[in-house]
Order: sequence, then C-alpha cells, then structure tokens
Amino acid sequence: MRGRGPRRVGRIIIHDGCADGRISGAVASCLSGLGGVETRGGAAVDAGGALMGAHGGAAMYEGHALRSALSRAIGADQGIGTVHMLLTDMLVCTREGDRIHARTMMAPSPAIVSIRGIIEGPARPPGYYADLAEFGRAGPARGRYLEEGDPRIAGAACVCAYQAAAYCETGEGPCGDPGCVLYDAHLQGELLGQAAGMRLCGRHPGLPGPRTFT
Repeated sequence: MRGRGPRRVGRIIIHDGCADGRISGAVASCLSGLGGVETRGGAAVDAGGALMGAHGGAAMYEGHALRSALSRAIGADQGIGTVHMLLTDMLVCTREGDRIHARTMMAPSPAIVSIRGIIEGPARPPGYYADLAEFGRAGPARGRYLEEGDPRIAGAACVCAYQAAAYCETGEGPCGDPGCVLYDAHLQGELLGQAAGMRLCGRHPGLPGPRTFT
C-alpha cells in the first residue's frame, strides 16, 4: 500500500438495525481509531424496492438497491469525511450472472454490514452439511460455523465493518494476507480467525488499526 495522504474518514455514523444491541457497541469500539463514531437507531429505509426473493425463510434484499434506499433515507448528511454504515439483520445479496451471493458487507458509504449475510455468505466447513443430514444442527461440526445468536457474530461484524470503513479511508481493495483483518474471507473459518486476531498486517502503514471491542 502507498503512504497515506490526507485522512478521508473523520466521522462514522452507525445506523443500528440489529436485534442484538451488543453488535453495534462492538463495532463502534472497533472503528473508533478511524474517526469519531456515533450510533443512531436504524435508518428508516424503504427496503420494499430492494426485495428480491427469499432463502431459507429469510427475505433477500438486493444490496445495490438497498444502498440507494439507505442513501435516500439519510438525505443530505453525507458530506466528505462522513461514513454512514447500516448494521442490519436483513439478508443482503447481489446477483452475479445467474447466481445470487449473500454479502457480508457493501461499501463505500453508505455502507451495509449484513448479520444474516455473515451467517449465510462465507462457506461453512464441509462437516456442516454432513452434520445437517445426519444429526440436524447438533452434530460434531457445530462450533466451527456461525449460527443465529452466536456470540462470535459480534467479532465477525467488527471485521466486516472495519473493512468497509477502511475502504472508505483508502479506496483500496482487500488484502492478500489471510491473517490480515482486511483479507476477503471466503470461508467461515477464515472470518472467525480474523475476528479472533483483529490484526492489521504490515502492508497498511498509516492506517489506524481496529480497536479492541468489548
């Protein structure tokens, strides 16, 4: 990464749309090194136009359309240096060709971090599917993947939120180091490892690292 120029992010506004209030608190702590953080109630987003179907009983929302709706809901308060971020329980997806992909986050501002996307997006370990077929959700692989209500979701949300905020700060894509918090995890095990370490590798001089969350 090149040397840092003037800071782009000075203010981060978190719109908390999660049923679990611990998540927004963890994310606010994590992002506090990047700028002043303010947490508000979930933005009154008219998401009807973003609805694209259902998966596993959960409604799916098209991410680009949802970001547009979020921008309209926020209105004029989107100046330079301000990052708006929606934390939501909605399942956020994008379509790539004939496939639909669950998204953990979307950026730049207004950014979205999807808790349901964190659960559904990164691939679960192979044992998950064998367990599901033989034991239901109580099989031996349980604990190696995320489920609704898992306390580790807060850490995973911090990883995704930090990636979104860092992109707004640098304009640069994911890191290639699997141990870095900016790595684009494709597996739940990778994401959980990032959340456990919250480490910013040496390729990002001058970028304030994630703060410890509680």
